[in-house]
Amino acid sequence: MNEALVTVLEKEWLRRLMIRYFMMQNITDFDEKVYPPDLMDLPMQVPELIDKIEIVPYSINADPNWGLVKTGWNLFILGNQRMDLGYTYHTSPMEIRPGGKKSGKMSLKHSAKEVVNFIVNTLSDERELDLAPRGAGAVYTNPMVPSSRPKIGPTLSGGYYETNRIRGGQGQI
Repeated sequence: MNEALVTVLEKEWLRRLMIRYFMMQNITDFDEKVYPPDLMDLPMQVPELIDKIEIVPYSINADPNWGLVKTGWNLFILGNQRMDLGYTYHTSPMEIRPGGKKSGKMSLKHSAKEVVNFIVNTLSDERELDLAPRGAGAVYTNPMVPSSRPKIGPTLSGGYYETNRIRGGQGQI
């Protein structure tokens, strides 16, 4: 298949995965600014991105007298491409989680559309759109179903990626 066509199809596939993620988060207006803690589960919900993106909170300012922490948020792609998502104020660590309380002062910088475009464009520019699970022919399987295929690594949901047996010089590996 033509390499340019494959790239276009992979970009569209990733764009649809991201749109599905935001729809599952009940974000239907893609021009509305995104609350950064709601993105923390993005790598887990879109497993094709688990080794490509990271949402990182960091403390900008802490006021122990008022019990407030000003938290900044970054989206890193491949460890070196950064998008500043803004900052939020929190009084409890329980607020810094997906679906946490959205209260207090905050500065949200990017919409869902901008986040999707940044991820898709950065991965395509870096030639990292190979979104197949680890290993050629790998298949995600449920850990409760017995299998004779070798396991090549656990996933966060408790399953494993499995691959076909490889014939080596001394038999099966």
